[in-house]
Amino acid sequence: LKKERDELLALPKETKAQRKERNAKLMAFKTKLSQKRFLDPACGSGNFLTETFKSLRRLEMDIIIELPDYGFEKDEIRNGVTFFRNPCTVSINQFFGIEINDFACEVAKTAMWISDCQMDAETEELFSLPIKSFPLENYRNIHRQDALITDWTDVISAKKLSYIIGNPPFEGSQVMDDN
Repeated sequence: LKKERDELLALPKETKAQRKERNAKLMAFKTKLSQKRFLDPACGSGNFLTETFKSLRRLEMDIIIELPDYGFEKDEIRNGVTFFRNPCTVSINQFFGIEINDFACEVAKTAMWISDCQMDAETEELFSLPIKSFPLENYRNIHRQDALITDWTDVISAKKLSYIIGNPPFEGSQVMDDN
């Protein structure tokens, strides 16, 4: 994804047609980032989830800073000021975890909320836009279950899942069938 970002940012932008094509590709990449879904089947306290979220959000911010009006449509802006809406669409709701330990589950949920607030603060600073971070929404993507006996598609649809992340080696991969 970093390589794709770099290639997009290197696209020419000298002419109006080049800028239009570049901006369309940047918006498509921004959308692509917001559609990725990640699962850590043994998430513990959520370190892989939080770091992946932060990295993905920073990639998105690299794109947004290059877009006219931060990618907002003209009718979403009044006198150059947005209505306190975050230009970032990468969300903690794209991240899913399974963890057998109850305390670790709660830590992972809290870590995701804290990461979301941290990234909103980075967004505010980078774009000089006030971002509404509160109230915290109910985050239910961390599941207290045993990943070895849980049907992962109960956590996230296999069709929606983009990446499985975590701390290798995940021994369960040795006993999973190809389906």
